[in-house]
Amino acid sequence: MSKFLQYVLRRLVLILSLLLMTLLSACWDRNELNEIGIVSGSAYDRAGESWKATFQIVNPAPGQGGTTGGNAPIPPFYTFSYLGKTIMETISRADLSSTRQLYFPNSRIMFLSDDTATHGISELVDVFLRRENCRETLYVFITKGNAGELLSQIVQLSENQGSGIETLIEQESTDESLFPAVRLYELAKDISSVSNSAVVPEIELVGKEIIDKEDEKGTTDSPSRLELTRLAVFKNDKRVGWLNKNESLGWGLLANRINSTSLSFSPNPDRTDKEDASFQLRAASSKVKVAWNGENYVIDIHVKGEGDINEIGSDIEVNRESINKMQASIEDKLTEAIENAWRKIREMDADPAQFSVRIHRQDPARWNEIQQKELWDQTYRNIEVRPHVQIQIKNTGMQGRSFKALLQENR
Repeated sequence: MSKFLQYVLRRLVLILSLLLMTLLSACWDRNELNEIGIVSGSAYDRAGESWKATFQIVNPAPGQGGTTGGNAPIPPFYTFSYLGKTIMETISRADLSSTRQLYFPNSRIMFLSDDTATHGISELVDVFLRRENCRETLYVFITKGNAGELLSQIVQLSENQGSGIETLIEQESTDESLFPAVRLYELAKDISSVSNSAVVPEIELVGKEIIDKEDEKGTTDSPSRLELTRLAVFKNDKRVGWLNKNESLGWGLLANRINSTSLSFSPNPDRTDKEDASFQLRAASSKVKVAWNGENYVIDIHVKGEGDINEIGSDIEVNRESINKMQASIEDKLTEAIENAWRKIREMDADPAQFSVRIHRQDPARWNEIQQKELWDQTYRNIEVRPHVQIQIKNTGMQGRSFKALLQENR
């Protein structure tokens, strides 16, 4: 090859490389930051026959959550509410009245009022699964009050409410496990499965007033806060009931959703029912076995767990005998939680523990027969749930006797 051709080829390679670098550095979707309103969260209420949507928009001001040059506090976000006959109409009205187009891919949370949940959420789910610029991985919560007002609450120790609540539910799912982190696509998957059932955590405002001003974060005693309180149970696309904390624990054991949790119990149930001891369940697993006994299904729930004693209020000596009694007391409490949860969800005719999914997989022939004869509702009510709980106390701490027992001895 001549030197001239080599020179030309080198030039062509250089030119093509520069063109590729230009293309790769371009903005593919043409969305400039100064043209969009980044939605960090949204809330949906019912207003008669209309939808009321509230959008939380991240404040684009520099140093958000700080102050202006005149020391005036800058809110980390703004909220706007719009009415419409459909969800898309509320979004369209928001775009018409704002200088920035709503941008949903960064959305982290969704609040649903109880009115919305009892009305039905199929329209809402459809919009978020259908539109390409909506985020189906956001976390869903339900509230018994006005969902839009709750979206205005500023979260302490967090500059952005969406990220703060996202952290709250993720920590709860890992540390306590009473209230699971439910993403929108998981909710859609569960209510469209053979069980047609799902759970969604309730978030409530605890306190007298909403903190919606940045300067109110300066107080050390916050007048209000957001707190996870109960589990809402859905059948199809509507809420049909609630589970309290104890029942939520039982549901978690039924569904094998408990990672770690703490509970109070009586360390010596033979002497008193007073629950003045604390147990930290660090590892738990539930194995579900389904069997047909000729008349109905029997479901055995085998729960195994281990953990530590964190507190003892009674005057007892910690030895092998007392440890066995404490293990039995913890097992009884978890068994009671399972039985209470099963009793409650069976009354709702809902299946958030996904028993129908297990039966469909493990016994498809009988499942198809039951479905053809339309006998599932009756079959579900007749299911016998038998909990079997085994707990092992791995650590009782560095104190052999309870501190109260030591005080009694020294008197």
